[in-house]
Amino acid sequence: MYEKLKYLGKDVKADISSFYAQDDLRKYELGVFKNLQPEKAEQDEIEHYLHQESLWKKALRKALHLERKVYHLDGMFYDETIYSIQEGYVEGFWQSEKYFSDIEKVIRQRFEFPKIQDAENEKFLSMIHQTHSVSIHVRRGDYLSETNQKIYGGICTLDYYKKAIRYFEEKYENVTFFVFSNDLEWAKENLEMKNACFVDCNTEKTAIYDMYLMSECRHNIIANSSFSWWGAWLNGHKEKEVIAPSKWLNTVDVKDIWCEGWMKLDG
Repeated sequence: MYEKLKYLGKDVKADISSFYAQDDLRKYELGVFKNLQPEKAEQDEIEHYLHQESLWKKALRKALHLERKVYHLDGMFYDETIYSIQEGYVEGFWQSEKYFSDIEKVIRQRFEFPKIQDAENEKFLSMIHQTHSVSIHVRRGDYLSETNQKIYGGICTLDYYKKAIRYFEEKYENVTFFVFSNDLEWAKENLEMKNACFVDCNTEKTAIYDMYLMSECRHNIIANSSFSWWGAWLNGHKEKEVIAPSKWLNTVDVKDIWCEGWMKLDG
């Protein structure tokens, strides 16, 4: 969204300050993309919009019909409201190709992966290029907590993966599946495939290479996860087929998250 607003000629900065909070579970990782270096908002610029107002200032602003100019576009769907905002602080998810399909080349150029630096990832990359490769992303780990189960659970089931695997095995000869997961042991015990490689050389610190390897596969089977969504979207093969779950979240309708041409399967 930052890149889209810049493309439209708007003066825009990115607030990434929350990623540096001590209690935040996620850290800012987009810096690994050398072409993706947004201008960062300074703390005083952020506080200009988000600071706590005194009661009298809030009353005065309302009496004068002045907007706070803080916008929360909460829905995970395409919302053109963003383009009509002239000034303010905006929060949202923006996870829909509709926001940036008209500047696809720009986005792909911004998300240029760093070069592989180790022999293990090079080995898997070579195998991906030499086979009719299909990536499978299985997200477990934090998705298994009681809170996250209510949001993400029961969607990418074993049945979902079995259907997706069967689709590619029946359509193409000699496909090789490359499995990416934060629970590879579960994947090894439960996924049944004729030809499978389990990519086990990366950790959370080097996860960017998992996304890169996914994007280099000919086809993708993704989880209801932004990580594999981007791995599939950045796949540059013209004849690629992407299988995604027909439902993304249990709590919110995300009707615009699927890209044109992606196949949706029930779990």
